[in-house]
Amino acid sequence: MSSDLRHAIIVLLYALENKLKEDGQIENEIETLLIGSAWNSVYEHILKTNRNIWGTSRYNDSPNCGCDFFKNLINIKKDQDDCDYPSIRALDILVQYAFHDNKSFQGWKWSDYFEIFKQNRFDNTLFFAPDRIIVNELKKNEILIIGWIPQHFYVMQYLGNYKFIILIAGDGMILSKGDEFYAESFGIEYPTFKQTVKNADGTSIEMNFPAYAFPYISYVPHPIESL
Repeated sequence: MSSDLRHAIIVLLYALENKLKEDGQIENEIETLLIGSAWNSVYEHILKTNRNIWGTSRYNDSPNCGCDFFKNLINIKKDQDDCDYPSIRALDILVQYAFHDNKSFQGWKWSDYFEIFKQNRFDNTLFFAPDRIIVNELKKNEILIIGWIPQHFYVMQYLGNYKFIILIAGDGMILSKGDEFYAESFGIEYPTFKQTVKNADGTSIEMNFPAYAFPYISYVPHPIESL
């Protein structure tokens, strides 16, 4: 499986988990749906929701996506060997459910969603290179993925005039879905902690040491944000 596909599946499962929690379908991590036949009832909820939003006729030929289908998605997320390429029609259904209340993704199919991962700006790796995002060269409504998948990442949209909106935020991120901000550039900050070190002559000095914590994404606010 390509890294593009794995990244897209990881973020889709993350968005799907959050949406199912909002709908009261699950309380814990999405992997708990592997237990028994839990996934089957959740999939019925997904189809019912989609039919209510997009119309019944659109889902008359919906594939039967049982536990094996869901288990295969989890195996892709875990980068296990011998995974099958998921049904595109089934992925369409999951994308339409997970993002139906997000106007930036409304009406999208899997191919539309997957395209943003094929055109992402971290060269199909797990590393984020902030210097490759040149804000004044972005196109209005362009969607970016920045950070480190699977947890420390943002999916965001450029609204023009140095303004961004967060579409999806990974666990523990400072900004949340729907937050808007102005930025002229992005960066990476490495957490440190201060410690007082005593010298041999009895004097002391306060020094910064690297903290054993994940780096985080920062941005330089554009002056327009203060207006």
